[in-house]
Amino acid sequence: MVVQSSIQPTSNAPSQSLSAMALQSVLLLDFYDKMAFQHYQPSEAPGLLQIHAKGSLSILRSLPKGELLNPATLQLATQSILVTILSCGADATDFPEHLIGLYNELGSYIQSDRWHLIGHYIRLVNVHINVRNGKMGLSDALKHAREYSLDILEEENKMSCSWRPYRRDTCEAGAFDSYYDVYPNHKVAQALNKYRIMRLGVASFVHRLTGSVEVAEDVEQLVRTICASVPQIILPEARPQNTLPFSPLQILECSAVLSPLYLCTRHTRDPAMRAWILQTLKYMANNGVKMAQTLANIIESPLKPEIWDWFKMVGSYTCSAL
Repeated sequence: MVVQSSIQPTSNAPSQSLSAMALQSVLLLDFYDKMAFQHYQPSEAPGLLQIHAKGSLSILRSLPKGELLNPATLQLATQSILVTILSCGADATDFPEHLIGLYNELGSYIQSDRWHLIGHYIRLVNVHINVRNGKMGLSDALKHAREYSLDILEEENKMSCSWRPYRRDTCEAGAFDSYYDVYPNHKVAQALNKYRIMRLGVASFVHRLTGSVEVAEDVEQLVRTICASVPQIILPEARPQNTLPFSPLQILECSAVLSPLYLCTRHTRDPAMRAWILQTLKYMANNGVKMAQTLANIIESPLKPEIWDWFKMVGSYTCSAL
């Protein structure tokens, strides 16, 4: 029900048309597919996990222009674009030919930080797909990565100062290095972390190709910043609404940080940080976040899947879009 409410526009929004209701239904079916078939390999269900994502784009293209003035419909349109981008990235398949055109067209109606963030996703995921499919060489990918890193940082710095967290010192073992960051709300933390995840992925890629010490320091700083956002949603004393075991909302919030935490374990070279992440995941698992135990098992196993493989295993590329 928490998941459905995150996809469903609020009751105060203008009433939806049949087309918008169909779009919402297809997005819910997409979510179900990715969760129900999370353990299937692509060869076992070729193309299955993109059927509804691409179907949502078809509905979106057919909507009358007037419906794009409806905030509820625009919310669903944003969800549709993002889900399709991440679905294609997870399967390393080319974007539908009309995806970028739709994004540019909808930009006339949507002006938000999240919409600009999706534009960065398009650029980065497209490079990932082209490299995986042999359509782009590493030298060109490195050039694009450096450009994107600067663009993403500039976009992040444009965000309102009210979004900036403040640091809180604590003696709790659940906080790494005796502190954590406090954000106005979880949506703000999640939005900022999405920029950091992109920067972390790009920085790690650049470091792998160049061995730059400066970039390696950037990687570790990004890891620490992402991890400092987690205690606020899990420590009982951090927020009045935090409970043990976790509430349904806390479980959803924790689900949204699983992929960032996995990226952090993949890229940090600090064994103490890696141990803290593993401890945090087990703490989450003991308090109701079942996927956290799955991730902890992966980290402790000799297998080290790529982040896109992790997305496919748990359907996180849908959860990250909520």
